[in-house]
Amino acid sequence: METAKGEAALGYVKNRLQAGLVPEVSVEVWVTIDQDEKGKKIARELEIDKASLVDRGACGPDKGCGIGLKEEEKEEVEMGVVPKHPWRYGKDAEASWSKPSLGDFTDKSWGELGDEEKRSIAGHYAWAPENPPERFTDLKLPHHRPGDHAVVWNGVRAAMAALLGARGGVDIPAGDKRAVYNHLAAHYKEFDKVPPQVTFSDDGEVIEVMWMEEEDKLEFEAQPEPAEAEQAEQEAEAQEQAEEYYGAETVSDNELAHYEKLLAEKDEEIAVLKAKLEELEKTKAELEAKVKEYERAEREAIITELRKYNPDFDGEGKNLAELRELLEFVKNIKVPLSGRKSLVVSPEEEPVDPAKAYEAMLRKKMKEIRRD
Repeated sequence: METAKGEAALGYVKNRLQAGLVPEVSVEVWVTIDQDEKGKKIARELEIDKASLVDRGACGPDKGCGIGLKEEEKEEVEMGVVPKHPWRYGKDAEASWSKPSLGDFTDKSWGELGDEEKRSIAGHYAWAPENPPERFTDLKLPHHRPGDHAVVWNGVRAAMAALLGARGGVDIPAGDKRAVYNHLAAHYKEFDKVPPQVTFSDDGEVIEVMWMEEEDKLEFEAQPEPAEAEQAEQEAEAQEQAEEYYGAETVSDNELAHYEKLLAEKDEEIAVLKAKLEELEKTKAELEAKVKEYERAEREAIITELRKYNPDFDGEGKNLAELRELLEFVKNIKVPLSGRKSLVVSPEEEPVDPAKAYEAMLRKKMKEIRRD
């Protein structure tokens, strides 16, 4: 295993295991042919002449054949996963693409989500260190649209370009890159596209991109502005330092952006409510002004009506309710007072002055109103 061929063989084995496949082998041997008591031929004294690692051997894992790794070798392998799609999805060949944030998937923080919710979100990406991931920022190479889960062609192209080194590449173990490539290449075929032709090293690194379509070249050649790349590197370094100091539960940039988005939405809601409140206050003031105008007009109308019974009545000191009650009282007097100089009385009674009788009735009524 210390030779170059040994390292190449180990890299192949690791790649196959990380892709969820059992590495197989084709072996050529020298043997001594013997016969048993019944004359059946038996191979004895086997001596290996050649051993070739293959994708499909004569004796496959269904028959118990295959290559594994010793425990100490397994510990050296960083095992990532290509998340499965836990939902059905459509295709979108035209939509533009931008990297989604956690807020595009949910209003919750990552810590509030259950494992199934995390796996559903992970299904929009091409790589995760584990599933469900410990942090949202662990997910790499998104290409499915949040909401309807549709695979977006421009997202697939962007993910493939990053896998092959565009825009600074993607930080995933070399041994996982072939599996990620195969996943994205399958999406290419869904859009009737030919994926880039790539040569991988034995340990999974991209050695050479031999061919790609013109639109892939445009995506591959696009590079971030130096300032953006430097800023991204500084943010990543700051996040690592924060996690080292505070622990892995530090709020990520995406989660912080999610919270800031929620606060912005709440601020917008508050602004809308304030605008509605101001509109209601304005409407209230207009209604109060109309009520006051109506009460003023009604007051003048009642006083004018009462002056038909008493020309000297001015209504001073009386509120609208009192004026209404006085008007109702006057209208219910059975004996008309206006236009009469005297009241008809019985012979035993003295004639009464109508004006004095009217004032006496009003005075009595006012006392009753104030007493009540």
